Amino acid sequence: MGAWPPATGGGDRVVATFPNAKYYVQQQEWEHGRLQLERDAISYMSPNYDPLLETGQMVLLNGDQEVLPGISVKVFPGHTANMHAVIIESGEKKACYISDLIPTSNHLDLTWVMAFDLFPLETIESRKKYYAQAIPERWLTVFTHDDQTPWGHIEKDERGRLGLAKLT
Repeated sequence: MGAWPPATGGGDRVVATFPNAKYYVQQQEWEHGRLQLERDAISYMSPNYDPLLETGQMVLLNGDQEVLPGISVKVFPGHTANMHAVIIESGEKKACYISDLIPTSNHLDLTWVMAFDLFPLETIESRKKYYAQAIPERWLTVFTHDDQTPWGHIEKDERGRLGLAKLT
């Protein structure tokens, strides 16, 4: 969540880099970040987010919903309790910015979770839920931390192993 990269505007005050943008965050995710727990406080730096709430640029959401025509968010717990992904639809095609549910193309296997996942068993269940829809509908999956393979269509081979289809 957040205004990355943050910009400063006059003194130490952080202002949004994109002043006309809206930032959509799950309310429970934001509330969790406000706790500043030792395990994940580095991911939730209030000075970067509070100004967005003050200006009305941050919109707090509750669950899955469409935020604009063709753009929706869906909660996939695991990495955090209320992490959401962004799904973009155009005609019959869908793309999903999957957030940290599947951070790289090397994390396709259900059980290859990150040490940073707060709820690894929920990550596995969320991946099952994601794959059940994304594979048959051939969603383009965007991997948020993969500089070698930024996106791809996930598929299962004849033995049920997950991999990426060749982009054509």
